[in-house]
This record gives sequence, C-alpha cells and structure tokens, in this order.
Amino acid sequence: MASTFSTRLRLELIGTGNQSGSWGATTDITIGTIMEEAIAGVASVTHDDTADYTLTANNGTTDEARQAILDIGGALSQARNVVCPTQEKKYTVKNSTTGGFGFTLKTSGGSGILVPNGATMELYCDGTDVVNSVTNLPAGTTINDVAITTAANTQTLTNKTLTSPVLTTPQINDTSEDHQYIFGVSELAADRTVTLPLLTGNDTFTFNAFAATLTNKSIDLANNTMTGTLAEFNTAVSDANLQAQDDVLDDLAALSPVGANGDFIVGTGAGTYAHESAATALISMGAQAQDLVLDDLAALAAVADNEFIVGTGAGVYAHESGATARTSIGLGTGDAAAFASLTLTADLAVAEGGTGASTFTDGGVLLGSGTSAVSVTTAGNVGEVLTSTGAASDPTFQTVGSTLDTEQATTSGTDIDFTGLPSTVKRIVFQFVGVSTNGTDDLIIVLGDAGGFEETGYDGAVTEQLSGVGSNFTTRFTLTQNNATGTVLHGTVTLTLENSANNTWVAVSTLARGAANTMYFMAGSKSLTAVLTQVRLSTVGGTDAFDAGAVNILYD
Repeated sequence: MASTFSTRLRLELIGTGNQSGSWGATTDITIGTIMEEAIAGVASVTHDDTADYTLTANNGTTDEARQAILDIGGALSQARNVVCPTQEKKYTVKNSTTGGFGFTLKTSGGSGILVPNGATMELYCDGTDVVNSVTNLPAGTTINDVAITTAANTQTLTNKTLTSPVLTTPQINDTSEDHQYIFGVSELAADRTVTLPLLTGNDTFTFNAFAATLTNKSIDLANNTMTGTLAEFNTAVSDANLQAQDDVLDDLAALSPVGANGDFIVGTGAGTYAHESAATALISMGAQAQDLVLDDLAALAAVADNEFIVGTGAGVYAHESGATARTSIGLGTGDAAAFASLTLTADLAVAEGGTGASTFTDGGVLLGSGTSAVSVTTAGNVGEVLTSTGAASDPTFQTVGSTLDTEQATTSGTDIDFTGLPSTVKRIVFQFVGVSTNGTDDLIIVLGDAGGFEETGYDGAVTEQLSGVGSNFTTRFTLTQNNATGTVLHGTVTLTLENSANNTWVAVSTLARGAANTMYFMAGSKSLTAVLTQVRLSTVGGTDAFDAGAVNILYD
C-alpha cells in the first residue's frame, strides 16, 4: 500500500509493508523536521506583489504553509492577499513588507483577516476561512506596560504629552489663571469651533505673533473694537490700497451740493471730483449716449416673430428674418449651414454623432460602447491577433499558436513543476527526453489550481505493453507500471480541457522504455476545483529523485 499524507500538516503516513529498512529516514523527517516546523518553525516569505501569493504546501517535505510563524516580507505597491491551505491550522503572522500596505491572510475561497503593515497577529484557519485567534481580552490586560482601554471607556491622562493630536470636536475648558492656549493656523480653518474658558474682568485672549489676511470679510464694529493710533490705522488702510480720510472724504466734502436730479459724482482726472449729468457721464466712460443708439432702436418698427435686429451698414438698424440674417452673416440659407472651420470646447458625444473622446491610443483599435464614449484597445505586439472574448467583453490582442515553456533538467529533485500557466490554456503537452529516477516508484503527473495541487478525483488506468499488466489510479495520472531503477523514458503526455465549466481535463500518454523494448500507455480524466494554473511531474512516493534527462511542456 502506497504512502498517504495527513490533511492538515501533510505528514507522510507510510503504507503497510512499505519502505522496509528505510522507514526510519521518513519518520525522522516527519518528526524531526516537519512537526518541528508546525510547532516552532518560522517561514520568511517574500511576497511577489501579485494579487494572491499562495503559500507552498508540500506533502512530506518542508513548505511555507506548515510553519508556525509566517514573517511576510517583500515590497508591496498596494494591499495584497496571502493564500493558505483550507485546512485547520494556527498561525502567528507578521507583516514585514515595505510600501506601507497591509495584506489579507485568507483561504482561496474565504475573505480572511487584514494584517496591517508592521503588525503581528494571532490567526487561525478554521477549515473554511482565516479568523482572529483572540477576540476578547480580560479586564486589566496590558501590552508593553500600557493598559488596554476599550472604545466605550474613557481614560484620564496625567502629565502626558499628545503629539499632533486630532480632536473631532476641539474643546478646552480651563478656568485657571495665566494659562496659554496656542493654535496652529490650520487648526483655525473655516467651520472649526473652539470652546475657550470664560474670559471675565480684564482678561484678554490674544493670538500671539499671528497675522491674518482678511479677504472678503466683514468686521462687526458694533460688537468689536479696533484699537490703535491714527498713524497706525492710516498705514493699515494705505497697505490695503484704501484712501485715508484726509484725502477722499476731504475731496467729497469740497463738492458743492449735488446738482440736477440724476447727476453722478465722477473723477475729473485732476485729483478732484465733479457732478456730471447722465449723458455726460456716459461719454466720459466711453459709452454711447441715448440720443445715438437708443434713438436708432426707438425708430425701428415693431419686430415680427423670430426676427433679428441687425446693422445695415448705413448707420441704422433693421429687422431681418432668420433666413436673411444667416445670409447676412455668411452662414448660407436652408438647412445646410456651411462653415470654413469649427472649434468645439468639449468632446462631441456619441448621441450627437461624435466619438465622445478627443485623443486615441497610437496603434489601437476603436471599439464601440453603445451610447458611451468610443474606447480604444492597447496596441498589439508582433504576431498578435485581435480576438473576441464574448459579447459582454471587449476584444483583445492575443498570441496565436502554441507556447513552448522553458525546458527543465530532470537530473535532481523529487518534483518538476510548471507554474504560472495562463487561465486560457486548453492543451498541455509534456515532452520526455531520457527521463529517469533513482528508484522504482512509478512516475506521475498531478494537476493544480490557485489553491494548490489536487491529489483526489482522478480516474483512469495505465498498462505496460510488454507484460500486458495494468492498474487503475484515483489520486494522480500514473504514467508507468512496475517501474525499475534506471528506466529511461521518451515520449509525450497530452492534457486537453474537456469542459471549462467544471475544469475537466483528459490525459493520454505514450512513453517508450527503449532498453526494455516496451511501451507504457495511459488514459484518464480529472475535474479541478478551479481553473488550472500549474502541473507537476513526480513519483508515487514523492521521495525518488530524478537523475537523468529533461522535460518541457508545450501549451496553447
């Protein structure tokens, strides 16, 4: 019976009769390394600043998700997520990232708990989501010798200094004598109310060494007193570009009593004022007197409906219909107005025959958006084709054809992983070139999504051609039957997406064992929990190491 692994800590559970003579090494790893990590281990994790960083979760070997303490570092450009396995587990989590952002520790399907930047929190996964380990503290609890006060309680501060406090409703009540109240300029902004102790007798409240510019303000002299010498007042008035009393008021006082009804007081340009009639004042201001323009308008006959008043060029005005007025100002007649040029002050809306935009991306393609403004795609790269993604989404530029990943040597290690596969992938082809291991465990392929690699729900069989012996599998795609040490494999394994709604994949393989003059054939299927993002080549026990050859994948 093959080894299995515990669900919470992924400890290797040796099958009955397995690992005879070598089970001690496995047990040492399980107890001496893996269980120590779960109890007291510290995982220093560098967040890659993607939306979701998934903690590694390996069966039978060291990983990040099993550690007791998670110290998350890295530079964040915005709030991010750290995804742990959906299994019961307690964590001490520290946010050591730079950039000033928090991250949320969560399961793939949960909402999680936010860990602020610089904070250390006690959390645990309850098998569904991550929640707080501590939600209630007993009365009298202190942290760093500071008593914890709940939001509903008050606290008296004695001989304390508040650095840059923010008061939602600033209020200072102090009846003691000789106290000084200092406010910054920003604290006395508009709509700010400050309650001061009652000033009585000869008490004075003074803004020390504070100057303010009054713009469009009113001074209530009935309830306020402006003090100072006449010279100081005149200087202030002069600085404000006002004329002091001994200039303006003296000049006005020198005027004789006002003349005729309707006269204006105007400056003469000689430093004095004089009375002028309305007609004379209009001429002084450069306006036309009534006996010119107004007389011309008064001479017009009654205007007809929809007519304009236009100049005739002969010094008089006349009424003209709309059609005649258009001809007079060069717009043409009828409904076809002609313009030499037209300047718009805003983008012309789609409903009015425009695009709703003033600029477009160079090399982009215009996309209709119903009655909204026209949008533009980003410019495509060489070899990309504009591809529709459905009626509800804009088309995008996509690469046409298959993508060849980076070849990986199979000369060491127990797992060969290909990660970061695009969500649109529909076919993956493994290519084996002289692949072998140092043990006898059969080779396997495991599928994974954002939540990790899945080792249940497989259905299929593998057969050796020479002996005709076969077996079925349920926990992974098994590629060989009765493998032997030093077996060298060549061939391909093809994975194709059968149903994107439930993420069902179908696998077939043909591998040659050249030295033994035999072939391995496999077929099976597996439905993932979510969209496939990664695949793994390994062995049944997970402990045999690769020792020769290379493998790569081709996907589209």
